[in-house]
Amino acid sequence: MIHRSTAGSFWVIVAVSFFLRFAELGQSGYWFDEILTLQNSPLPWPQMLVALEQSESNKPPLYYVFMHQWLKGGDSEIWARLPSAFFGALTCGLFYLLGYRLLGNWAGWALAVYLTLSPFHIGYSQEARMYTLFGLEGAAALLCLVVYFQEKKTAYLIGFGLFSVLTNYTFSYGFFLLGLAGLLLLAQWKNLGPRRALIAFATVILSFALFVPWLLRMIHVSSTPEGVQFYKGPPWPAIAYTFYSLGYGFDLGPSLTDLQVLGSSYFRLHPTQTVLVLVALAVLVIITIRGLWAFRHDLFLLVFCLGGLLIFLLGPAVISLLKPTVTYNPRYAFLVLIPFSLALAVGGRALWRDGLPGRTVVVLYGAFLALSLFHYYGDPAYRREDLRAASRFVEQQPQQPHAIVVCANNLKVVVAHYYHGPASLLDFNVNDPKTFDADTQKLAAQLNGLDRFAIVYARPDHGDRQRQFIPWLKAHYQLLQEKNWPGTEAYLFANRPPAGALPQ
Repeated sequence: MIHRSTAGSFWVIVAVSFFLRFAELGQSGYWFDEILTLQNSPLPWPQMLVALEQSESNKPPLYYVFMHQWLKGGDSEIWARLPSAFFGALTCGLFYLLGYRLLGNWAGWALAVYLTLSPFHIGYSQEARMYTLFGLEGAAALLCLVVYFQEKKTAYLIGFGLFSVLTNYTFSYGFFLLGLAGLLLLAQWKNLGPRRALIAFATVILSFALFVPWLLRMIHVSSTPEGVQFYKGPPWPAIAYTFYSLGYGFDLGPSLTDLQVLGSSYFRLHPTQTVLVLVALAVLVIITIRGLWAFRHDLFLLVFCLGGLLIFLLGPAVISLLKPTVTYNPRYAFLVLIPFSLALAVGGRALWRDGLPGRTVVVLYGAFLALSLFHYYGDPAYRREDLRAASRFVEQQPQQPHAIVVCANNLKVVVAHYYHGPASLLDFNVNDPKTFDADTQKLAAQLNGLDRFAIVYARPDHGDRQRQFIPWLKAHYQLLQEKNWPGTEAYLFANRPPAGALPQ
């Protein structure tokens, strides 16, 4: 039975969390993965499976089955993303209940406030993707398991089994949840007694067995590369970046170019602010280690936090090492938010009680988080590239171009969703600067004979391509007009030499 005050706290948290996630829900246009949601979800069941195998081989169908019905109400950015915002807000409420069950009311509020203000979680709550549903089901499964340990009622074990199966069929890395559940059962063996413990283990095994058919199918099709992912190469730098992102989101604010270049070299990612990132990462490590140390006399909570951090962070890395075509991605470690939030809450409380040095660390975390939230909501330079705006800009030109070159990885399909003019769409992707000359020669052949063409340039995180491609265009064609948005640029060119250029 949930106490009235507990229920009230739950709904207050859900309401505030939903407001933060609903704000600016339609501010940016769709990006590539969201277009896949719009394309795959409306398909009838047999065709949906084929489409998922071809475009998203590691994505189970549950989210798409839900969106199949939801998208019948429309496909606007706000409508398509609304379920993610709602699932994210409900997860914040469940974090309160989980913390309340584990350590009391203070922990419930600490976990809920962390997730409510997490730029990492807010960001994924504003995408038409399955990750917040995945997190909601994972949190519900662990909450049911914790309550089962405390009250030993079979209904909660059944709830765990149900939510764990739903977690698996929402995102394939949900089976890591069953690994943590197994560790927690071992830690609770004496508390449960042999009979209850064996029944609980049987539930875990049954949950995994129900996922095996899809797991085998996923292994069969996973040899097909999924395209450009968040990170390619050894996963260890991306793990460090993911850990930092759990606390602050993906950016802490603007920095000097030399720091960005140094950060790109260090993390293999861009943009990143090396000095701020290293200090912020050190703050997170200190708080997390202090939280784990506080659990040294409580085996269950130590297993919950340390086991969860290791399984959810390192599990995707192991898969990336065994199957290089499945690259490490921060969203693949989404469930690590659960143990991380508990370690952060307990570590922060312990440090605050430790005196001035510990309080300084906690204050630093609060300052970094405030800076991150400020830039997330207030700085347009940190919004996602808006291909919607670029497409409309080109479409509204008095003289329509004959072709639009989409200079971005796999994002031509996004422009195709928004652009309704007569121009044909061309891809131009340079991931390896060594192939730049050959790639531009092929593009020049495609543009030969066209009077006017447009360039939609997105994701300028590929610095080498950005430095080379736009100057190359300006040197070979006449620039008529350009327009810039945060992360996206649009150019109109005439297929004539630039004014003042010497004859070839």
